[in-house]
Amino acid sequence: MKQSDKYQLLILILIAIALESSLGLIQYFFFEEGGGDKVGVNRPHGVFLQPNVMASFMATGLAIALFISTKLTLVKSRITTPLKEIIYFT
Repeated sequence: MKQSDKYQLLILILIAIALESSLGLIQYFFFEEGGGDKVGVNRPHGVFLQPNVMASFMATGLAIALFISTKLTLVKSRITTPLKEIIYFT
């Protein structure tokens, strides 16, 4: 596997984590457990069945984002501005 393929795989995982975090935010602010009137009472779990798995996935995203951001400052690459915004969002 070439170095560029490894970076592309990490970027693909990072995009999946950005989508998962968006779903978690939607679950936290708009969906309510039990139909109560308190927004944000339940713990979002995304597509996973347990919130701790989502937390581990988000931590993985943070590690990947930090790794890619350090590599971007050391090596010039062809990554566009929207991808950098995804990295900072996660």
